Amino acid sequence: MLTIRAAQNPGYYERREFARDEYYSERGSTPGQWIGRGAQTLDLTGAPELGDLGQLLTGEHPDAGERLEGLRRGRRNAGFDLTWTAPKSVSVLLAVGDDHIREAVLAAQEAGVRAGLDYLERYECQARRGAGGHEIVEAGGFAGAIYAHEISRTGDPHLHTHLVIANAVQGPDGRWTAQDMRPVFAAAKTAGTVAEAVMRTELTRRIGVAWGPVRNGTAEIAGMPLEVTREFSRRRTEIVELALARGASSIQAVGSVQRETRDRKPHLDRDEAVGQWRARAAEHGLGRYEIPQLLYRAHLVELSLIGEAQLSSRLSGPTGLTQRTSTFRRRDVIRAIAENYPGGARLARIEQLADQWIRHRAILVEPPELSRTNRTAWTTPEMLDIEHRLVA
Repeated sequence: MLTIRAAQNPGYYERREFARDEYYSERGSTPGQWIGRGAQTLDLTGAPELGDLGQLLTGEHPDAGERLEGLRRGRRNAGFDLTWTAPKSVSVLLAVGDDHIREAVLAAQEAGVRAGLDYLERYECQARRGAGGHEIVEAGGFAGAIYAHEISRTGDPHLHTHLVIANAVQGPDGRWTAQDMRPVFAAAKTAGTVAEAVMRTELTRRIGVAWGPVRNGTAEIAGMPLEVTREFSRRRTEIVELALARGASSIQAVGSVQRETRDRKPHLDRDEAVGQWRARAAEHGLGRYEIPQLLYRAHLVELSLIGEAQLSSRLSGPTGLTQRTSTFRRRDVIRAIAENYPGGARLARIEQLADQWIRHRAILVEPPELSRTNRTAWTTPEMLDIEHRLVA
């Protein structure tokens, strides 16, 4: 799942609690990495030093100390925090597994985040220009850093990756200006679903876990006891209960409660924390003998021709892309395919299937704007036939 919020205070991301992941008290090294095509343009590689990310968020090059060309001062938002959250069962497996499992989970999570970012950079990255930012131009990519965190504010396993990007992108003329985040927000669900699909296929390839059904873009590890995931979801349970006590249950209300009740993360000794997590997991059916049973029970299998035909019919059917709206965009097709592939898939495969389906099964109803083909709209022959019959 991907959530996006404004990063108005650069200083927050320089706190040791955030930038150095110090809720494990024995860790002192910076886990972050520069990421994004914009970062590559600025020759930012490796890990940000203390203060570097904050400098980038204020609009200056972390190494040269000079303001990025074309970027004005006094911007309302310094940047944006894109947070990818792993399914709870994946967080639990990371917490109680051995070093091999831990390495596999972290690598799979990062692969998913990078795929989600790649999608956003290629199709949803734009710059705002002119008075009021009304002129929109294509941009080269985002400049920021990623930080992987493994714990919630209640001390439960909670794997999530922050991608903190500066509110500055480079246009075709080489100037840096604020980015247009509207398409990024619109594509957040697709980027989050893509990241989870890539994470699933990577984790299956590395340690052979199988997956349950995909719901709202998320699937849990098959065989993970439900009691275990509930045991390690205290923070989420507290937030939802407080929101319901206020008479609200919307995503916005839950998010508001989450921000209001945000405390500093605890400082834990890693060995002690892992010992506690393993003991709690074992009490609810996931002990040292059950953990290996989650592994190497699935093999990575690409969609067969029959599977592709079934997928095509499902996307075109009454519960498919036109279930709630008469038209759809490419991002909707990509998300639907990722959701219909419980075992996960690589981004290139998902895009290939999406483009094939659009080419053979979709009808163009809204032409593209300039080169921004992701804003093109299609419908299905079935929906068009329904509309013709209704008009008649």
